[in-house]
Order: sequence, then structure tokens, then C-alpha cells
Amino acid sequence: VPEDEPYPVTHFMAPISWWSSLRRGKRLYLRPVDDHPDSAILYDRSLRLPLALWTEPASPRLRASIARHPIRRLTASRPGLTIADIVEGWSVAIDRWCRSVTGHSLLHVIHRPAYVSATRTHIDVIFRLDQIDIDIRKGGLDIDPGWVPWFGRVVAFHYTDEEP
Repeated sequence: VPEDEPYPVTHFMAPISWWSSLRRGKRLYLRPVDDHPDSAILYDRSLRLPLALWTEPASPRLRASIARHPIRRLTASRPGLTIADIVEGWSVAIDRWCRSVTGHSLLHVIHRPAYVSATRTHIDVIFRLDQIDIDIRKGGLDIDPGWVPWFGRVVAFHYTDEEP
């Protein structure tokens, strides 16, 4: 696929945590896919969070998830999903989760001054004591995750009263 063309996604089912964040009975939106009469994209009410894309009859799991919600069928079609659409969906889902846990946006949670030390095996994120955000602490978002297999490193957060 050339770099300037979006990489098409042929099947997608959002993680169950995205579905569980939807209130039962909230309307979902179904949008047809250009040039694919059997394909559709299912969105939440914001039309920013793709929940599923299928190009053949929907799976039993997908049908069960959809059955809990009224569906509005949109008439305007669009090209299928791209990797960029999925990444944007993850960003929307993470932002909503951060707001539910801390009351703050994803940007507020991650955009904080810190010193980052990286080695071949460790990532240490060091904040000054006056950078403590009580909402982030109460939400447990600065608890050391330790070894992160997909990242291949140990991640730790530190607070100090000294300038790092």
C-alpha cells in the first residue's frame, strides 16, 4: 500500500471495554460502506468511536452486542475504516476513560512536566512534588506498572522535592 493511501481495515470489533462504557439502550449508528453492499460500520452516538466493521454477516457476538441498543441507519455511506480511524477511536475511548476515572481529559493526564530517563531496560518518569495531581493519584494512574511486556521495559514513576 503506498504511503499516501490509507491502509484499509476489512474487519474490526472494538474491545469489550468500549462496549461496556455504553449505556444499555443508547442509540448506535450504522453507516454503509462505499461500494460494499454487505459492509457496514457501527458507531457510538458521537460518530467518533467506531465499534465494529464487517464485510459479511455479523457474528453472533456482534449481533448480541448490538441487540442491546436501538440502531439508526445512516443513508450517507463512506469509505471503509483505515488504521488512522481505529487509532482515533482508541484516542476517543482513552480520553473518555480518563475523564471517568480522574475527571480530566487524556491531554491533562499525559501533558505534565517531568524528567524521563530511558535505558535499554527501564523508563523512569520523575515529577517534582509540586507536580502531584491528586485526581491522577486517586485514580491510580501513576502507580508503577513495573515490567510492561509489549514495551520491553520496566516503567516507574517517581516524585522528588529536588530538581531532577
